This record gives sequence, C-alpha cells and structure tokens, in this order.
Amino acid sequence: MADDAPVHRLPIEIVHYIISFLSMRDIVRLRQVSKTFCELSHDRDIWSHAYRTAESVRPPGPFPRQTSEVLESLLVTNAKVERNLFAPKPVCSKRRIDIYPEDRLPHLILGRWLLFTNLQLASVRCYDLDTSNFANHAVIHSFRGELRYLSCVSCTGIEGRPLAFAVALIYYYPSEEYFIEIFRIETDTESTPPAFRQVLTIGCHKPVIHQVAIGPRLLVVLGHDESENIYSQTWVMDTQTNQQYHLPPLLYKKLADSFNTQEMTLQWSIPCSTHLLLSVSAFANRSGWQSYIEAFDIPPVSDALIATEPATLRKSHEGHLSDIDLRCSTLLSDSKVDSSTGELLIALSGLEYRSDHPRVPLGTMGFVVLSPPRGESTGAIAFRKLGRLSTGDYFVHFQPCLNGMGRAFYLHGPLRDRIAVLHFNIKRETVIAFRNLVSLSSRAPMPVIAASDGYKGRVCCMTRRKGLDLQRYVEVFDLA
Repeated sequence: MADDAPVHRLPIEIVHYIISFLSMRDIVRLRQVSKTFCELSHDRDIWSHAYRTAESVRPPGPFPRQTSEVLESLLVTNAKVERNLFAPKPVCSKRRIDIYPEDRLPHLILGRWLLFTNLQLASVRCYDLDTSNFANHAVIHSFRGELRYLSCVSCTGIEGRPLAFAVALIYYYPSEEYFIEIFRIETDTESTPPAFRQVLTIGCHKPVIHQVAIGPRLLVVLGHDESENIYSQTWVMDTQTNQQYHLPPLLYKKLADSFNTQEMTLQWSIPCSTHLLLSVSAFANRSGWQSYIEAFDIPPVSDALIATEPATLRKSHEGHLSDIDLRCSTLLSDSKVDSSTGELLIALSGLEYRSDHPRVPLGTMGFVVLSPPRGESTGAIAFRKLGRLSTGDYFVHFQPCLNGMGRAFYLHGPLRDRIAVLHFNIKRETVIAFRNLVSLSSRAPMPVIAASDGYKGRVCCMTRRKGLDLQRYVEVFDLA
C-alpha cells in the first residue's frame, strides 16, 4: 500500500482504535503493508492495549517503563509457548547438561541463566540457556567464607523490571560467626553472564533456612535460630530500597494450645504486591488440619523510608482456615480488589483435606480473602475455593517460580517420570488445561523438577544415569 493512501490521512486516534481490534499476529503482519503502518505497529499504546487484553499466560504488566519492544517480546514468546504446547503433539526441544557430583539443585534465573552451587568450592557456576553450547560455562561468583546454603530467586518487579536475588548463609572461621548475605543478581548486557552485588548482611547465631521467597516488592527468608531456641524467624527486605523489615514470630505455642495439635508444619510465606502472607498449619485428631494466617501491609515505595535499623511491617489481617494447609503454596495471581465488596483477593494453590480422610492431601486452588479492617482492629481472613488441582491419583507439585504467572510444570505418573503443565486462567479463575508434555530419559526413581520458568516455557529436571549413582545430569526442555 502506498504511503499516500486515504487510510493514512485518518487521525492517528482513529487508526489506533482500528488497530486495537487486531490480534498480536495481525499487528506484526501490519508492518508489511507500508512504511507508515510499520511505524504504527511499534507504537507503545498499541502494544499496551494488546498486552492488557491478551488471553495468553504472560508476566504482570504492562508497566509505564516497559517499552513496546519489551511488551512485544513477552507476548510473542508466550504465543510460541502456547502454540507448541497445544499442538496435536507438543513441540519441545530437549538438551542435556552433565553436572558434577557436588552440584546442588540448580536455579533458573530470569528464564535464561541456570546457576549451579558447589558448597565445597563455595562458588556458583552459570550456564546460558539461550546459547546452544553448554561447554562455555563459567564461575561467576566465589564466596569468602564457608558456604552453608544458597538460594536464587527471580520475578517481575512492580515497575515491570526483572528482579533476581541470591540468599547465602556463610560461616566464617576462626571467628565462628554466621551471616545471611543477600546479593542482587545483575545482568548489564545480553552477552555477559550475571554478576552478584551484595546489598545486605544480617548477623545471626546459628540459623537454619528453610524457605526463600520473592514477590514484586519483598524478598522473604524464613528459618529458625537453633542457638536461641527460636522456632521461627523471618528476615524481610524491600527489593526496591533494600530496607530491612522486622516481623514478630508466629504464635506457635498459642496455635498448639488452641487446637491440642499432634503435628505442626514450618512457617510459609507468600509475598504479593500489596501484602505479605505468613502461614503455619497444624493437625489435631479432633479438628483435623488448621492453618493460621497473618497478613502484613507493604508500604508504598514513596512511604518506604530507608533506615539503618529494621522497620516494622503492620499486621492488617489474621484468621484460621479449616481443612486447608498452605505449606508449599504458591501465588496463582497477584492481589486484586473485589469492586462489589471491597475485599482483597489473592489466588493461591494449596492442600485440602477431607474430614473422612484427614491424612490424604488433595491439590486445590482458591482465593485468600482479606476483608476490610474495621476501625483499629485487624481484618478477617477467609478461603474461597475455586476448584481442585487433582488429576487422578496425584496432585500438582508447584514450583516457587510460578509467582502469579498462571502456568506451572509438575511431574506425574507411577514413577513421576512424565512432565505435565497446568494453566490457570486468571480472568475466568479456572484451571483450563492439564497437558502431558514429554517423558524423562531416565527411569531412575524420584526425578525432580529442579527449576522452571513458565514465561519462556523452560523446565529443568535433575535425574541420574542408570548404574551411575554419582554421575548426574540435568535435562532442559524448551517449549519456545
């Protein structure tokens, strides 16, 4: 089409309105029509509208600082994943990485960088999954002390920027001191591997870390301190300002006395953009499973003052849930306000127990409902079930990297040797697909999903070769 055609003389607002009815694929094809339409197809308003109205699984957004190129790349990548996922026979490439016997479970950062931790050498080795040559791996960081624990997590921040952090537990000898050191994982260019930049150091006596979680605003480290007999301890840092927050431990003794419990789980955290949820579950013969939840307000970035001492998060809600266990739960969608009731809804996965089978868990999903507080008192917490995540005789094993994206990988089958995927439709609030993808190469018992990223359609499974217990490898499956 010539650039002087009548359609090019229409007001730009009318052209934008017409293009808003096109699909993502048609917007890309529009570039072949003329130079004018090629320029229009890169307009940020068009891609912002396409991003908001898209039905596909995608990261949170659009955000003001996300360019049209970023929004287009996210939509195109997820369109490729869904096309390959729902093909008559799923299209999935597979690669293998041989690893050292000392390597721990890897961490997949930002869907591209696969990090392996070697506790003996106190180092982190990195593989770039966007390249085809896995031989070009490098050590990107070495710790000064004795590395006792390392966890790397990533998600999308409140401004649409990718966030990645590493939490390390370091023991220094001969001073015999323990420190929790938090590093921001930075990638300056597309070609260089990520780098660790230390942002916070927390002194502690003898900690044990059992969960590291990240949300759009907060990085949460859960554990306990053996030397002080503190059963639960929480370390929280603001990902935007590096401000440290203090939280009191959950009232374990109060919960145990209230329900005469026989079993109690470790504390679990679920950070979203507006609140931090902390839960602990307990089992009693008479009452079954009960979960106690506390919700804390996250202050806006403009109100988050950077202080040298830890600040305090205000508790806004608390409550008990019957027959629900939120340990190992993950965020299905970020918090949203119900316009009719003013309640805050946070979609989660969890475990549900029936009264006739109190020891048999069933995967479930639902909304944690935070009612508006009345006066100075804290608001109530309830759970609204949306449906079960059970499929036959197994339930979904979510990975922590789900974080509100709506797509998760899990293992099933008699030997847990087949990878499947679950889709959560955030708009319709339903599970829309269980789809078998591929079988693992190894028939060794109990393989594990070591890391996954649903946005880019990558899942990494660690398994062992037959007859070689010490020689392991990681299979990388790529749907994009």
